Amino acid sequence: MRRIGFVLLQLLVWAALVAPFAHAREVVLSVGQSMPPYVMRADNRGLEVDIVREALKLAGHSSRVCFAPLARVPDLLREGMADAALTMNRETAIEAECLSDSHIFYHNVAISLKEDRLKIQQPADLRGKSVSAFQRADLRLGRGFAEVIPWMKSYSETANQMIQLNLLFSGRVDVIIIERHILKALLKATPESDMVDLSRPHVVHDIFEPTEYRVGFNDEQLCADFNAGLKKLRESGRYDELVAKYLEE
Repeated sequence: MRRIGFVLLQLLVWAALVAPFAHAREVVLSVGQSMPPYVMRADNRGLEVDIVREALKLAGHSSRVCFAPLARVPDLLREGMADAALTMNRETAIEAECLSDSHIFYHNVAISLKEDRLKIQQPADLRGKSVSAFQRADLRLGRGFAEVIPWMKSYSETANQMIQLNLLFSGRVDVIIIERHILKALLKATPESDMVDLSRPHVVHDIFEPTEYRVGFNDEQLCADFNAGLKKLRESGRYDELVAKYLEE
């Protein structure tokens, strides 16, 4: 009887140890195309990717990244091809069962060529300008930006943000809308070209508030697990280490 009791005690201890990981799973992440330093497809890493991966790992889950054009990211979640979608806000994550706590901020800005001497102090000042923005900027940058789009000379969105740089520095658009750290990373990584002079002086117009992003999940428990892991990541200091690593590279 004593031996049976000892075995039962061992089983109970074992069950208590493995219980937190009994629901562990591989989480498929729907992620936008390369947006360095936040998403770096060629290296399968980036600030946002690493934050989400490490938070999930702290909650006992592994993860796998599925890259897609930014406009398609929420579609993969809706179609059941992914368990979570990154870089979501309340306007773009209508397919999600649960939106996580905020895990990152992007700071988007308007960029013009210095020689054009444009005065842009608010989104309304984009009226009459030709503008190129990233995909779904109309849903991500607030009502003030969305309302001025019909009054622009022209407006387009693209998944490839190098195209935006080429459009601006070749003089084919007046303004591009891009995240400030993405702009810096692209300019730093792009070699000199005879086709487009990316060294032409430009002006950064800080007309948008930082955009708060979350992860959209199709499972509320998985969402809660991520939030718990994200809290641990912040409390440990690792979150700040990742920010310093990527934004100061």
